[in-house]
Amino acid sequence: MDPLNPASFNLQKIKLPTGRTYEYCDQTPTDYRHGETPVLLLIHGFPELWYDWRYQIGPWVRRGWRVIVPSMLGYAGTDKPEDPAFYTPLALAGEMADLLDALDIKKPIVVMAHDWGSPTAFSFATRYNERTKALVSISIPNQPPLPMALTPDQMVAAMGADWLGYWYFFCSEDGPAKIQANIPRFLDLLYRSHKTMHLQIFAEGTIEKIMSGEIEAPGPSDLMSAEERQFHIDTLEGGGIDKPLNYYRQTPHAFTIQE
Repeated sequence: MDPLNPASFNLQKIKLPTGRTYEYCDQTPTDYRHGETPVLLLIHGFPELWYDWRYQIGPWVRRGWRVIVPSMLGYAGTDKPEDPAFYTPLALAGEMADLLDALDIKKPIVVMAHDWGSPTAFSFATRYNERTKALVSISIPNQPPLPMALTPDQMVAAMGADWLGYWYFFCSEDGPAKIQANIPRFLDLLYRSHKTMHLQIFAEGTIEKIMSGEIEAPGPSDLMSAEERQFHIDTLEGGGIDKPLNYYRQTPHAFTIQE
């Protein structure tokens, strides 16, 4: 496994009982023993790919773990349904359980997630507690379900436009097309170190103005090599950004009382 060469990873596809097909990376150690080797499930966020875990997969495998990394719903080679209701954390947690069933993984696993992957991981650990050995969330804290459905606009109003203002653009009618037309610029804006991150990126209007050229765009990402950057660009330009934005549109379906 060479982190700079996506083709060096074992990428597979599988059809789940829901009828949806998932692309996933599946790496096993040389001494793999089915049912005995520990399993790590890695869940990416927005606008990420299975490939965002490229520097974590190899070290875990070399320590004797089987590592499974799906391309989440809407991304890359995984199916891309239109309805945002399919993208709720609880629905996706069910599909992660289906994926494990399809791979005949019965023992409890460790789940590690980032960004929008974390709500799915929390839902998985809650709904499938007996299948969860440990949970690691990067950047997103756990939150209990709200007792009411909130639209994206209501979410922004509750959290503040300085923090979630970009949701307006992501969920607007013309937002997806503007981002799709500027995938390299969009990725360069988000994949940045703390040294070069645009300080007002989350405020209402900032990303939209950068996409339109009203605000000067940053240079190429300082977190990826040219080859890594191009793989992300090619994948998102090919698969589209519209369905990944369903992770923002799904909130009216997701934040309900769960029994």
